[in-house]
Amino acid sequence: MDVYKSEKEQWEDVKRWFRENGAWIVAGVVLGAGGLYGYRYWQAREDSQSIEAHVHYGNVLNALYAGKKDEALKEIALLDDEYGRTPYADQARLRLAAWFVDSGKLSDAVAPLTRIMDESRDDGLRLVARLRLARVLAEQGKPDEALRLIDGAGPSAFDPRFEETRGDILIVKGDRAGALAAYERAAASTVPAIVNDELLKLKIADLADVAKPAAAANVAKESSP
Repeated sequence: MDVYKSEKEQWEDVKRWFRENGAWIVAGVVLGAGGLYGYRYWQAREDSQSIEAHVHYGNVLNALYAGKKDEALKEIALLDDEYGRTPYADQARLRLAAWFVDSGKLSDAVAPLTRIMDESRDDGLRLVARLRLARVLAEQGKPDEALRLIDGAGPSAFDPRFEETRGDILIVKGDRAGALAAYERAAASTVPAIVNDELLKLKIADLADVAKPAAAANVAKESSP
């Protein structure tokens, strides 16, 4: 604005500018307010959905505790249909699979774990499901299938848990040397609290008969010309 104009001339310029641009300013304010309202509405709806989904997840737990599998399945179906954006349906399936395992129904645990592993939006839940499915398959007498699942996991913070599970499976297969190597890889992890250190030490100590010959062989190899 020209500083040499009179106050009256400057005021006329201001009014002219508002006449020409006022509609766009109002539109911008309306859109901004509408966007803020829309975001708050969306956030409130997300919070409400999460709370409602948590309630239905609790219903799943209560049904399983009471041994009412069919009721739990209905609640899980409702979580799928109405609250698919939340992680509660996957969490409920994990609980369902655990209930099947505790009930000695290993084959029934395969489907919910497989679905989480293949379809969950949560990377962590997919890895948890893969690990538990590997253990279920091993318990079913399918160690090679279980090992293939572990091999297909890819690198992640869960590596120590997968290595410990690999060791447990190799023990069953009679490969004590392979199990020791897997346990040692798990023990070397720097990820806190991902494995039970004390239990892992006991598993490694139990393979002392394997560790001593292996250590002696390594010393002999290093000392040879």
